[in-house]
Amino acid sequence: MTKFTQTLKATVQSRIKMVTRLLVLNVAVIAVSFIFTMFFGEARKYWSLSLVINVLLWLVIFAIAILIKIAWTSRNDLRSNRFRLIPVSETKLYLADNLSSLISFIYAHIMQAIFIIISLGIMWFTLPSDSFSASFKAGFQYNNISAGDIGSDVLSLLSPILLILLVHLVDFISTVILNYIPGGAQKFIKVIIYIIVIALTIYIIFNLGKVLVSFYTGTLAQESGAIWLTNGIVGGFIIVIGAINIYLLRNVETIR
Repeated sequence: MTKFTQTLKATVQSRIKMVTRLLVLNVAVIAVSFIFTMFFGEARKYWSLSLVINVLLWLVIFAIAILIKIAWTSRNDLRSNRFRLIPVSETKLYLADNLSSLISFIYAHIMQAIFIIISLGIMWFTLPSDSFSASFKAGFQYNNISAGDIGSDVLSLLSPILLILLVHLVDFISTVILNYIPGGAQKFIKVIIYIIVIALTIYIIFNLGKVLVSFYTGTLAQESGAIWLTNGIVGGFIIVIGAINIYLLRNVETIR
């Protein structure tokens, strides 16, 4: 397996299987939670609304869990002999890993969107005909797709990739620095490095967030333009951090 496409295919298949298992667990948890809510009288009357609430609640929780699992799996793959010994350059290897993470996250995103659409469809046609149901349905407004909507979708895909790259950056920097530390002090120094790097990462994200908020609330840009500006900034961070990670990867040894 020497080609980039072959490496990508193998990695995507592995990540998709992992995400599918989590999605199956997600559906099982939603089912159990929904059945539990049926023991309450009001919930039984508006059972389809209860289903939607359960779906939305658990999809958010599992979306976070899926992202964490993808990031952790990516980190482990980049430190494994099985992955690192594939005869391709570090750049292609790293690109294949991150592209497979993006594809698997999009897959999870699409499947969860289908769950939401199905639950909303069931609710729409089964809610009782009363004032509460009428007012609830009135809250749903049909909007045409706009540049801002598309920009938000792009941002929702770029943000997880940035998070995964930051996980790699923390891990790679700590590993490279520890190569120059005596074995006895490595555990203590590793904790210090993780705290410092994570603190710096949070500081950067926090200040980036303040800048982005100023664009949204200021008078220099409309909402759609601010969203696309955000995409550009996040994309710039992805390119810079990705380049740093590729350079650091060459100095990171495998651990298993």
